[in-house]
This record gives sequence, C-alpha cells and structure tokens, in this order.
Amino acid sequence: MASLKITLTDNSGQDITSKTYDLGTSLSNLGQIEGEIESLRPQILGELTQDLLSVAQSLDKKKQACAGIKKLKSKLSTDPLILR
Repeated sequence: MASLKITLTDNSGQDITSKTYDLGTSLSNLGQIEGEIESLRPQILGELTQDLLSVAQSLDKKKQACAGIKKLKSKLSTDPLILR
C-alpha cells in the first residue's frame, strides 16, 4: 500500500507534527499516485494550515505569558511597597 507522510518541523529541526495519508492499494504507476495525491491536496493543505495556526497561537500565548512575568518581576524590583 502506498502512503504519503508529511512532517512539519520548526527552524531548529524539531518535529511539529507528522501525518500519514494512505493512498490505496490499487495504485500501479506514478500517474495514479500523483492523481491520488492531487485528490487529497485540499484535505492535506487544510490540516497543515490548522496545525501551523495552532503552533503560532501556542507560541503567541507563551510570549504573552513571558511578557507578563517580566512585567511583574520589574514591578517587584522597583516598587518599594512590595519589598516591605
């Protein structure tokens, strides 16, 4: 059975996600495989887009949390009332 495996990695080479798509058992030549991949293209692109948006959203939440911690640390180190 032919299958297509797509792995998304970040800039440092760490896997973000990996998906495998079964192409069927009756594919006997490259043209048939290409045709099956073309028919799966909308599904594959939709899933890849969803995965990328999910990762971007997660990174944004982490950045916001880090910014909040830095702001709190800054306030703690400069506010004389908090230090008492």
